[in-house]
Amino acid sequence: AQPIPKFHPLHHALWGLCVAYPKVVGKYAFRYPGGSEYIRGFVVKPDSSIPQDYVQCILWNLHGLIQCMQLSSAVNAPKVVWKTGPSHLQKKVASPLSQDECREVASKAWLRLCRVIQSTLQDMTANNSDSAERAINEWARLLVFIQLPALSNEFKKLIDFSHLESISIVLSSLKDGNFLEGKPDKSHDEDGKVHGNPGDKPSQRQHIIARAQKVLKEYKLYSQGVTSGSSKTD
Repeated sequence: AQPIPKFHPLHHALWGLCVAYPKVVGKYAFRYPGGSEYIRGFVVKPDSSIPQDYVQCILWNLHGLIQCMQLSSAVNAPKVVWKTGPSHLQKKVASPLSQDECREVASKAWLRLCRVIQSTLQDMTANNSDSAERAINEWARLLVFIQLPALSNEFKKLIDFSHLESISIVLSSLKDGNFLEGKPDKSHDEDGKVHGNPGDKPSQRQHIIARAQKVLKEYKLYSQGVTSGSSKTD
């Protein structure tokens, strides 16, 4: 498989058009020669710990899954093929992208994303919270997109929400002050709001913990079929 393409706004714009217009843009982009291989390039790399990679894997493979399902149910579905030419110029045709392939990649990417979020929260220190902040931002960004009607049902079918529990345990430990920087922590309620003395300014770490708690709660509500009105990224 090809490595994950470097993130570029054009890639995300193409994904957005494919998801917004699945029966027009999405269908023909998927069936165009090389379309399946482009999606196949979004795989879970064993040496990657970049949250954005996993989010891209989930989003593109969800799109691929939905297109595979539509293609399998279509009768005499049109296909775009390479123009016939000399045999030495003809491109080797790769095996078609499958539903099982997309499901496997998306599920594995979700598991790895949850593990990265857990580890970055555990490793967060007073002077090094950037990694945790990026991970939470990507986690929240994914939540916005998977609530789109075109993706939501399939995402819920293939994702194991029990992986959220490990994140919940870490956040509970952080809230209890077990990982905090040698001073009493301000408490957080289940909505992620920070409480403490009115004159105290929350630290960057405390803001990240509060935001993570908020996103976690919204994922749990989403898994239960409840759409949170505050699920958009801050």
